[in-house]
Amino acid sequence: MVDLRSPAAAHEVQDEFLRKLRLSTAAIAGAVLLLLDGPSLLLALRDFAAPAVQITAYLYLCLLVVVEWLLMRWGRSWGKAGRPAAVTIVIAHVAATASLAPGQVLEQADWSTGVVGWVTLCVLFGHPLSTLLPVLLLELGISAASLVAVAHADEERLFGGLVALTAILAFQVCVGGTAAALVRLAAAADAAHRAVEETTTTHRVAIGLHEARKARYAELSTSALPLLEGLLSGALDPADPDVRRRCGIEAARMRRLFAEADDAEDPLLHELDACIDVAERRGIEVHLEVNGPIPPLPRPVRHLLTEAPLVVVTTARSSVRLVVLGTPDAVSVSAVGDCPPIAPQEIGDPRVVVTQLTTAGLRWVRAEHKLVTAGRRS
Repeated sequence: MVDLRSPAAAHEVQDEFLRKLRLSTAAIAGAVLLLLDGPSLLLALRDFAAPAVQITAYLYLCLLVVVEWLLMRWGRSWGKAGRPAAVTIVIAHVAATASLAPGQVLEQADWSTGVVGWVTLCVLFGHPLSTLLPVLLLELGISAASLVAVAHADEERLFGGLVALTAILAFQVCVGGTAAALVRLAAAADAAHRAVEETTTTHRVAIGLHEARKARYAELSTSALPLLEGLLSGALDPADPDVRRRCGIEAARMRRLFAEADDAEDPLLHELDACIDVAERRGIEVHLEVNGPIPPLPRPVRHLLTEAPLVVVTTARSSVRLVVLGTPDAVSVSAVGDCPPIAPQEIGDPRVVVTQLTTAGLRWVRAEHKLVTAGRRS
């Protein structure tokens, strides 16, 4: 059983019902043309004043029904071509009605009156009633005007003809109105389905970000929390250069963690700015240079890229030169500064390679991430 409370299921049911209603409308139009109007046209062909006009109008309406069947087979609709097609149907009906003799109006020879509305429903299927109803009224109004012109003195024939025209119009309006309502409902169901999907996706992303942020906070607590507890208990001396160095590193990590939550145009540079701010508060001169385009990078990769240079930035004695380089194949962050010896980095992630070099009292560290290129994964 289909759960109609689901927007997707309701949309599917409405689409299927709409498809069957369109199929039924085309079937009615084709059946009337072939089984009723075709024989009527052949039987009255000798009595028409302009048989060529009648045949042309009939074949044209048959062509429109054939096109409707082909469009349904291809899963398409008339679209913007529906309104011009409806105008041509009105013209064909006017031509067929105008060439009738007075005694043929609303009789067997008047084949077009009963079918033009159905063909119109085919080409305007799904259009709002504000578009469909005026066309149907115009088509039956043409037949009604012809009837009034030839049978105004025959009240019984006039009344019977108008009742028949009203019944035809009512039936066709019901079909057209149902199709229009289903199209509106299908659009509303589709919008509701998209809204549910967007909400679900947003919720899942939010959960993922929350879990990732909790993991990063837990990781930070393993290094920052013991440091704070040591300072609180007095086991660590704030005047100790090594303690101050550790405090600077943890402060930069915290600032970087806070910066991850910001909506910045370039998250990598934004997180580096947070680390630089910590160094500048200590009076360290930091020079940042950015070369090349920096593609969007996931948070874990940005974290790994900034971890090793962060140590140089936060432990330098006087100045640091920070370079961010983007190439078609890789993104790297390097730092050069007069900082104490740096413990070997244990990144343990194949996405980022860390290189270190010590020369003339300067420490140089570079973290490089290879980008994924077409046909291979770095």
